[in-house]
Amino acid sequence: MIVQAARPGAKGVDCITVLNATSAHRLKAAGIDFVVRYLGTLGAPERDAILGAGLALLAVGYSRSPGWSPNAALGAQDGAAAVLHATQAGLPSGMHLFCDLEGPASTATGADCITYVNVWAAAVRAAGYRAGLYVGYGVPLSSWELYHRLTVDCYWHSCSQVPDVDFRGYAMIQNVKANQVIAGIQVDVDEVQADKLGDTPMWLAPDPVNEAA
Repeated sequence: MIVQAARPGAKGVDCITVLNATSAHRLKAAGIDFVVRYLGTLGAPERDAILGAGLALLAVGYSRSPGWSPNAALGAQDGAAAVLHATQAGLPSGMHLFCDLEGPASTATGADCITYVNVWAAAVRAAGYRAGLYVGYGVPLSSWELYHRLTVDCYWHSCSQVPDVDFRGYAMIQNVKANQVIAGIQVDVDEVQADKLGDTPMWLAPDPVNEAA
C-alpha cells in the first residue's frame, strides 16, 4: 500500500457498512475507484479487503449528534480518537483524515467551530496525518473563515448546500442525491477534483508494484 495524491475524476463512495473482500470487489466492478470509511469501525482486515479489491481508501470520523456544542475539549477528544482509530486500523501517516463538521447547535458560533476544528486538526497533524474537513449542514462559517481561519488543508463538500471555500475550494464533492445503493450497499457518491490550488486528498492506495507482481 502507498500514500499518494488522489486522482482527479476518481469516483468513490462513503458508507457506514463494514466492507469485506466480496463487497469491496463488487464496488470495484461497479466502477468505483475509492471508498471513504468511518474511523472507529474501520479495522485492518477491512483496510486490506478494500486495497485488495484495487480500491483506494480515505477515512473520516463520525459526526456528533445534531445540536452538539463545539469547543476545544471536544476537538481534543475527537482528534485523539481519530488518531487512535486510524492507528488501530493500520492507516499510515501522510494520508488525510477528515473531520465531519455538521449539525452544531443553533447557539454555536463560528468561533466555537473554528476552535473545535483547529484543535482536532492539531491532534491529527501531531500524529503525522493530514487534516481534512467535511463541510456539512448548519456550519456557521463563511467562505472566508473556512479557508483563512482553519488549519486544515483539504475540503470535502457535503451533499448539503454549503459555502464555497475561499481561495482553495473543494477537493472532493459529495453527490446531492444521498443514500444511493451501489452493488447492494447503501452509499453516498463522491468525486475527487483538484481544488483551486491544484491539490487532491492524500489517500491510501494499493501498491502498484505489488499489484503488478
